[in-house]
Amino acid sequence: MIARTWGVWADRGAVLVRTPGFALVFERTGERLSAALVRVETGDETLTFDTRALASFDPRRDRTVLKARDPEFGDEFVFDNDVERELAPGRVELTSAAVTGDGLVLGREGRIVERLAGGRLETILPSGRTARLVRLERIIAAEPRPGTPADPGNIARCLQSWPLGTGIYRNDRGTFRSVTIGTNCYSFGFSYGALGEEDILHCRAARVWAGDTGATFAPFFRLLARGGQGAAGAVPDLKTWEQHAAVGLVPGEESAVSGLAAENWRVVGVEPDGIELESRAGGRYRLARPEPGNPALVEWFEYQAGLDLPTPAS
Repeated sequence: MIARTWGVWADRGAVLVRTPGFALVFERTGERLSAALVRVETGDETLTFDTRALASFDPRRDRTVLKARDPEFGDEFVFDNDVERELAPGRVELTSAAVTGDGLVLGREGRIVERLAGGRLETILPSGRTARLVRLERIIAAEPRPGTPADPGNIARCLQSWPLGTGIYRNDRGTFRSVTIGTNCYSFGFSYGALGEEDILHCRAARVWAGDTGATFAPFFRLLARGGQGAAGAVPDLKTWEQHAAVGLVPGEESAVSGLAAENWRVVGVEPDGIELESRAGGRYRLARPEPGNPALVEWFEYQAGLDLPTPAS
């Protein structure tokens, strides 16, 4: 029943990716950009949304604030520079649900909190705004299994399928945490904490295209703060941004999507357990084949070939 809400959803001002155990929300309210990391807990008769981290960037004051707990254990705050108490991570427990044809209604104490009907998800965002989101992509949960070994004839499939799922990553000292969600067509991340002497926050949402010669990574929301410096940006319309993203994307060349740089990564090496990629600037990245024994991979999704994503009408 709850699986009906798994997927990538959007309206003009927000993007939500929801999985069996997590949700990431990227939102633009006026000039302010914000992101939320939410743990989704499903009980026998309850559904709980527990916000583990909130981040916000206000360009008028050129200030980024973050209030965060551990994404997995959710105990005390591990990062908090919200001295003016702007952010209030909360916990919402829904205790009633009703199936309505192809829809779903979730409530609390007699009040409807979330409604799925007619292909739209009506929900309350972390900002307090009630949004009616359209689905951009469906997520189907899968059992852990080894990724398909790579060879020159299946590079596109491996580039699309290997990143599928949810991962929780930490540095050796436990001071830096990152949650990534990879779907068949998108890549999302919420990372925060201390690396060395620097405090870092990086929240991102991007569209990904994969081919036999490489992949294109086109971010449409980014919130970055590092060592007192930062950058933030989002496309004007988070729901129909792909109309603009497709313009000028030429293999082997860099493009811009509303000021956010889209990168093309060229395949320079293929082994059964890894694919070596190189950016136009010369950066190297090795994509590793996923294995069920990797403790960082906490959710797995089905590979879906030939997806033709819609560009919803306003």
